[in-house]
Amino acid sequence: MSAKKYTNGGDIWAKWLLYKKTCEAGKRKQHASAGKVVTIREPLIPTLGSFLDYLGVSHPTWKSYRTKPAYRNECNQVMEAIQARLERALVNNEGNVSGLKLALSYNYGWKETSAVETNGKLEIKVTYKKGKTTL
Repeated sequence: MSAKKYTNGGDIWAKWLLYKKTCEAGKRKQHASAGKVVTIREPLIPTLGSFLDYLGVSHPTWKSYRTKPAYRNECNQVMEAIQARLERALVNNEGNVSGLKLALSYNYGWKETSAVETNGKLEIKVTYKKGKTTL
């Protein structure tokens, strides 16, 4: 993927707002009875990978933008907004749970741990921990 050049964080933020609107307006076509096709509103859950594709930049380029003062604040705001949306989707059972967990673990360092405690009863605890952002 050839990297596009953005001159400042405001350019990236403007693209984020457009991308977010695109996700919110997501639609798909579904075949109904009698051969009719209906359009169903189905918002997409934003992910870092799809946003970077929308921007036309690679993960290494994004990582580079995040280290530069002219881009840092806006890039971090985008990262936080995507993470918050992924968290909300996971909690509200929107989308594919495995995909949401993968996005959170890969881009935000989340880890899933399981522990079995035995004290005469069988208890299984699964926790998700936020980790350090890797991208």
